[in-house]
Amino acid sequence: MKKIITIAAIAIVSLAGVFAGTSKVTLNAVADKADYVPTLYYVESVNGSDTEVAVGDAKSIYNNDGKAWNLKDDGNTNRFVVRVSGNENKSKALKTTIKAGTFQGLVDNKAYDSTIEPALSEGSVTGGAVKAGYNDAVQIASFSFSWNGIANLPAADYTSDISITYTVE
Repeated sequence: MKKIITIAAIAIVSLAGVFAGTSKVTLNAVADKADYVPTLYYVESVNGSDTEVAVGDAKSIYNNDGKAWNLKDDGNTNRFVVRVSGNENKSKALKTTIKAGTFQGLVDNKAYDSTIEPALSEGSVTGGAVKAGYNDAVQIASFSFSWNGIANLPAADYTSDISITYTVE
């Protein structure tokens, strides 16, 4: 009888090895991609406090007093800032192209070119790459404009159209 119990115990231990095993599973997950989107802001100074305002298309920019600049005097704008938001798995480069037109006005009901062209202020353009991963309104470029006034400029309301193209590639 002792032999049968020993054989039965050995059989149970052997069978236990038959039912044992290991498994491997893989959990799949994703962090959704959101294309990088650049947005242009203008830094307005109101009562000594700087506020970034999204520019969008056809935004008119005025001096800090909310008035047009006097073109008889030298002038400059506050900073423009390009910020990028998105979530991608590759770093990308920012390309910015800026083209400023001369200030134009009407004198004697005819188009008048002041010859004053806003220029990028020395050393004001910065930029670089958008790092891979999550970016929430990360500043990647800033610039401003300045110009030399003309003391004997004819009276008129003048505007300068500035084209700012920014892409993330």
